[in-house]
Amino acid sequence: MKRTWWLAFLVAVSSIFFALYPSITFAENSYIVFKPGIYLPQYEHGFLEDGKFDDDIALGAAWGVYYNKNIAAELEISYFQTKGEIINSGPDLREQVFNAFYNLKGIIPAGDVEIYGGGGIGVVISNAKINPDHELNTNFGIQVLGGAIYNLKNNLFVGMEGKYLWSSSSFQSGTLTKDVQFDGIFITGIVGTKF
Repeated sequence: MKRTWWLAFLVAVSSIFFALYPSITFAENSYIVFKPGIYLPQYEHGFLEDGKFDDDIALGAAWGVYYNKNIAAELEISYFQTKGEIINSGPDLREQVFNAFYNLKGIIPAGDVEIYGGGGIGVVISNAKINPDHELNTNFGIQVLGGAIYNLKNNLFVGMEGKYLWSSSSFQSGTLTKDVQFDGIFITGIVGTKF
């Protein structure tokens, strides 16, 4: 029931996003972006040998639309993974996490450079694995982000982005049940195009 509610929420937010813009706006002010980077967990877990999950890869992509030169909205889909060794257990707890977020960004244009900051809300789907068990969970997430892009020729742009995610999940393996926080920093490169 909880998973269904959050998926319905995401669909509703997405519908509002699309309804706010006439079709001509999309053709003139849209962009797509690819974001490869790294996930740096920040939450201290008492049930892990090293206290924190391991740093690992993060990949993301987004499609966005400019309201005007100072405001943009985007739908972002991303993936990250991490693992940590459970105390007195032996096997690793591995987490594969998929996100879908709706972000709003405030933008300061400065010539060919755009500096931005903002935040978003979304759905976080995590798959916890402790060999041979696995458990799928869907939860709510909040993130803040900031970065800058440099506009190249032919509507291409490159840049860097940092964001912080707050979200949680849980896992159960036998009699072991633990809450998991995914709070952490993401540092990504940016490659995109406007159309």
